[in-house]
Amino acid sequence: MTDPLDPGKMRSRLLFGYLEERRGSLGEVLPSEPVHAGGAWAMMEPISNRKIRTADQQQVVETCQFTLYPRAVEIDWTVTTGGKVFTVRSVDRSIPDRIIITAEADSRHDRAGN
Repeated sequence: MTDPLDPGKMRSRLLFGYLEERRGSLGEVLPSEPVHAGGAWAMMEPISNRKIRTADQQQVVETCQFTLYPRAVEIDWTVTTGGKVFTVRSVDRSIPDRIIITAEADSRHDRAGN
């Protein structure tokens, strides 16, 4: 059994968002619209908090885990915290009182402004 979440350890403010596909009156595809999906406090744990380069000079993606109370979050949503934009890679709902989000930020592909 896991320990209950300690609200005092939740020090990272997260903002959630996603892109909503739209269609026009004739069924044509319109540009995606960013949707703000709320915010939450979470515990943030860097999994790979250093940006390093591999032998072929490819930048390694920065990965973090966020632990917070259950809420609606889906894969490919964005999580913004501390000026960085992360993309949700997985959402673990196996523990009833929390969700654990694994997200990654790749500075080459960050969606600034979304």
